Formats: sequence, C-alpha cells, structure tokens
Amino acid sequence: METWTTAQAAEHCGVTATTLRSHWSRHGGPAPLPYRDDHGSRLYRADDVRAWHANRPGRGKRTDLHKADTAPSTAPSTPRPQVGDTSPK
Repeated sequence: METWTTAQAAEHCGVTATTLRSHWSRHGGPAPLPYRDDHGSRLYRADDVRAWHANRPGRGKRTDLHKADTAPSTAPSTPRPQVGDTSPK
C-alpha cells in the first residue's frame, strides 16, 4: 500500500500542505491512517487521495446547485429561432 504525507498529498493536488489541511478540516477529505511516519507526519493512502482529488468539484463550481443540476427541468421547451430564420412567429 502506497502512503503519502500531507505534503505529498498537497503536491499531488497542486496546493500547499496548509491549504490542503484547511480544506480537509472544513469540507472533509480522506481519513488519515491510524499511525504516523517516523517524523510524526500523518499518513494517507495514496489511492484515497487520488480518488478524493479526482472527485473534487473544481474551482468556481457552485456546489450549492448540485441537486438542482440533477433535477429535471421545468422550463417550457420552446425551440429557439435559428440565425437568419424568417419564419412567422
């Protein structure tokens, strides 16, 4: 099993270790393993970090609208006129 320190996980995610710890404390992240490395650093399963990072919503994503995105649209389905369309309305 491959394990990563917080610094290695942060490098994989493209952020600093401080940013990653802050994000995980506010929004959750992979659970650390119950033991630490020889220097006292928390360890994480690399596969867990990769999976978490792959499923992140991304910068600027409106996560508060996620449920609305999956709901069927209730807007009327009126076709939009094409450019140059001269048919009567």
